[in-house]
Amino acid sequence: MKDIGYFVNWVIITLNCTAVAIICYMLSRWLRRIEKEISVMDECFDEILLVIKRCNFNAIGIHIENMRIQFQMLGQKEEYEAMAKLKEELDRSLVIYNKLEQQLKEADNGRN
Repeated sequence: MKDIGYFVNWVIITLNCTAVAIICYMLSRWLRRIEKEISVMDECFDEILLVIKRCNFNAIGIHIENMRIQFQMLGQKEEYEAMAKLKEELDRSLVIYNKLEQQLKEADNGRN
């Protein structure tokens, strides 16, 4: 009778160990698949951020050109107060433009 009890316990332990091994194997496969998906998503997000930076870079460049044109037109009318405000805006836009340009260069260097 004891031998049958030992045998049944051994079978139960074997089944439990097998179940744990199968669960661990399935979890490791699932984690590998998730890891690959996350790395693909990271690459996509990096691309999206780069595109957004380029769009911002171009938009600020257009804004700067528009401000320069307005600055030149006001210069002809000699409206000094308005010119000062436009120059401040132009200087601020140039700073942002230069920062974005630097970030884009760093992003391009990081990708290569």
